[in-house]
Amino acid sequence: MKSVLKKIILILTLIFFYQCQIFPKKENQIFPKSNQFIWNGFNRTYETYFPENKKIQYLLVALHGRAGTGKEFFIKSEMYSIADREGILLIFPDGENKSWTDGRKLSTDNENLDDKGFILALTKKYQTEFFIPKENLILIGYSNGGYMTEKIAFESNIFNTYITFVSTISLNLSKQQPKFPQNIMLVNGTEDPIVPYSGGEVLGGKGKILSVEESISIWKKRNLCTNEEIVKPKDKFDDGVNVFEIIYKNCKTKKSLKLIRLDGAGHGYPGKLENEIKFGRFTEEISANEEIWKFFKSLKIDTK
Repeated sequence: MKSVLKKIILILTLIFFYQCQIFPKKENQIFPKSNQFIWNGFNRTYETYFPENKKIQYLLVALHGRAGTGKEFFIKSEMYSIADREGILLIFPDGENKSWTDGRKLSTDNENLDDKGFILALTKKYQTEFFIPKENLILIGYSNGGYMTEKIAFESNIFNTYITFVSTISLNLSKQQPKFPQNIMLVNGTEDPIVPYSGGEVLGGKGKILSVEESISIWKKRNLCTNEEIVKPKDKFDDGVNVFEIIYKNCKTKKSLKLIRLDGAGHGYPGKLENEIKFGRFTEEISANEEIWKFFKSLKIDTK
C-alpha cells in the first residue's frame, strides 16, 4: 500500500512540475477562457480573451504550432497586452491532437475534421455576435498554424489580414493558385532549423515546402505587384540577428504584401526569448505582436 502511495505522489509531483514548465507562474498571470464548439461532428475547443475596459472593435484569430495548444500560444505570446490597448477580441483555437490539417497532405492528417471550416465558422460566430466588420478581421499563425493560415488565405477571403510566422507555402498547396489577392505578411528567420528558409522539407519529414522567396513570388503574382521594393534594415541589439523589412510596392489589386526577414534567427516568435536550443536563435529585435498591429494599421492608412 505504501509503495502504491509513493508512486501516486511521484506521478502528481511530475505533473505539477510539467505544468509549471509549460505555464511558468508569473505575478498577476492572465489566462484566457476555455470554450467548446461542435463542428462537423467533433467537439472542438478554443480559448477567448476579451479586452479589459475597451470596446471590442477588432477580432484576431491566432493558430498555434504543432504540439502546442491555443492556451499555450496565448500565454507565450502575451498578445493580451495589445488586445487591452486596442480593443481586440482574441480567439485561440485548438488543433485536434495539437496540430492542423494545413494542406501539406501528411499521413497523420484527418481531413474529416475540416479545420478550415471550424476556424471560419468560429470567426463568423463572434464577428456576427459583436458586429465586427470584415476589414477588422485578422488571422495569424505560427509554424503549423502559419501553414494553416496560408491555406485559408489561398481559399477564402473572410479575413482582411493574414500574417504567418516561421512558415511558407507548402509544395502541395502551391499546385493551386490563390483564389483571392490578400493583405499578407510573412515573418521568417534565415537560420530556421525546422522550416528551411530556402525550402525543401520540414524537419521530421513534415512535408515539402517552397522557399520564402518562392512563397513571396506567388503572392506578388496574385496581388499583381511590380518588382519595386522598399527595404528597411533594423539592428537594435548585438544578438546575431539583423532585421530587413521588405515592402512590395505598386500592387494593382491594392493589396499589401510584406516580408520581415530575420537574418540569423531561427524558429521563434519574435520578441519572446525561449530556451529551446533546437529552435535556433531567438531575437528581441522586433516584437511579433507590435508588427502584427503595425502591418494591420498600415492597411487602414492605405485605404483612406
